Amino acid sequence: MRRLLLLALSAAVLTALFAASAAEAKSVKLKAATRNLYLGTDLIPIAASGTQAELEQKALAGYNQVKANDFSARAKRLAAEVKANKPDLIGLQEVAL
Repeated sequence: MRRLLLLALSAAVLTALFAASAAEAKSVKLKAATRNLYLGTDLIPIAASGTQAELEQKALAGYNQVKANDFSARAKRLAAEVKANKPDLIGLQEVAL
């Protein structure tokens, strides 16, 4: 109950703040970019393997495909694109460590 009350109070305060600032707000243009960083292979065939031998074969094929997609080279091109276009916001999909 306490959390619900805190959430409702927070929402009311934020709504009031945004309403007040919206009345005074100027139009701002933001540039956005979005990119899918894609691992470089489809994991579904690996996960659907029926035997240990099939799993090993498909995992090796997937690993080789990831290496062939050369993320380092793609990352350098992405960095150059960001530097050239200077977006204010960048959205990234399929990001992994």
